[in-house]
Amino acid sequence: MEIIIKDLGLLRVFQEVALKRSFTLAAVPLHMELPNVSKKISKLETELGVALFHRSTRKVSLTAEGERLLQQVDTIFENIREIEEGFSLKKLLAGRIRVACLPGLAHRVLVPALKDFKRLYPDIEFDVDLSDRVVDLVDERIDVAIRVQTPKGSDLIYRKFLSNKVIFCASPDYLEKAPPVRYPNDLRAHPILCLDVHKGLKFKKSQTPLSDYILTCPVRSGSGLFMTELAMAGMGIALRSLWDVESLLKRKKLQQILPHFPVEDFGNVYVVSAAKRALNARSKVFIEHLMSYKSGAL
Repeated sequence: MEIIIKDLGLLRVFQEVALKRSFTLAAVPLHMELPNVSKKISKLETELGVALFHRSTRKVSLTAEGERLLQQVDTIFENIREIEEGFSLKKLLAGRIRVACLPGLAHRVLVPALKDFKRLYPDIEFDVDLSDRVVDLVDERIDVAIRVQTPKGSDLIYRKFLSNKVIFCASPDYLEKAPPVRYPNDLRAHPILCLDVHKGLKFKKSQTPLSDYILTCPVRSGSGLFMTELAMAGMGIALRSLWDVESLLKRKKLQQILPHFPVEDFGNVYVVSAAKRALNARSKVFIEHLMSYKSGAL
């Protein structure tokens, strides 16, 4: 049945009669006289060219065409409601969100997420604390934090954002000139660029610690983003989180090494808020944006 109705009011009357199974009962919430309800339904049936109700002195029931129409009308009004709520929410959402995030996560994940979010909610502004330290969300009045590893403490609320998968990778230029890497033992002949916290990880299959194969670390730093830049500059093989290097792998700036010898994950990445602080509406919307954004854009 193709619906071409100029007056949505007719559909609203139909929906109410269909739900109440009564012209009389439907007239009350519609604020209409009973004869007007009957006239509206008759007009709709004339426009569609079908009978929508079986009428008797004791009850009203839907015809097969009426049942089909009710499903479509319910969808129409649900879509209208969502549109209206969306625009109302956008008008109410304004102000500032304070975010704490690791620098690497901010560059690789937060930047594109913020770009899309600002397009949807232009009146919301951000203060972003980029630091490798774990900030106190309450004392520093942080609304949302993005952290690696499981947050500790009953005063925090958190949701898993990303799996923190770790891989070995290097620039194509470096691999062209360096000895081949086909097995974990081959890593011993190469400078390894990695964070100290990653050295305790193991290969999944053998459960052998990575530290057994890391003999040379030319640069030590607490910045994962810096390690990635060193790898792109051809200074060695990097052990990096996949979220940090995934776009670089796709653009052939880096190349994964030992894909058949996976490394265990270094925990997960979480979106965190403080339980002791009431989360404002704009922060709630931002968190939901992050949770939905990860599946489509990262």
